[in-house]
Amino acid sequence: MPSFVPEIRKGFERLQRISPDAVFPPAYFVIGHRNSGGTDSDNGLIIGVEMFADAGSRIHLSEVDCIVIHEPIHYQQQAVGNDLATQAMKEGAADFIAELITGNQIDEGIKPYGDLRKEELWNKFQLDEKSNDLNARLSNMGDEKPVGPPDLGYYMGYRICQSL
Repeated sequence: MPSFVPEIRKGFERLQRISPDAVFPPAYFVIGHRNSGGTDSDNGLIIGVEMFADAGSRIHLSEVDCIVIHEPIHYQQQAVGNDLATQAMKEGAADFIAELITGNQIDEGIKPYGDLRKEELWNKFQLDEKSNDLNARLSNMGDEKPVGPPDLGYYMGYRICQSL
């Protein structure tokens, strides 16, 4: 992980230029339960390095800087609400801004799936939004019957941000 620090610092500097009032909490690289590449907490950014462990991992080691930039973007966000639309936009916006800063996209593997099914996914997303079913679109890596690749809500929020 130390080899990624210079690129991560450059990303923080770029984020600071975009958002001069940005707050940068400490980042901790930990080994977790293979359930999150990154999350933010009151204590700082928690980056799950086990998610980058092997070729079969959903997140590639080359995306570490993008994950670390994605998380402090949540510190800057002021959106309030725990509904599907708000959560998808928070995650999608963080992915979109992190991509602008780093040139990498965290969920690159979801794009081909989503791009081929845009209309179908949008219709399903609107139904899920009415029922406020976050589990169908966010943090659903362990679902027994997933609606597609995990975290399609990130993709939907990303595409909405990209269209603006």
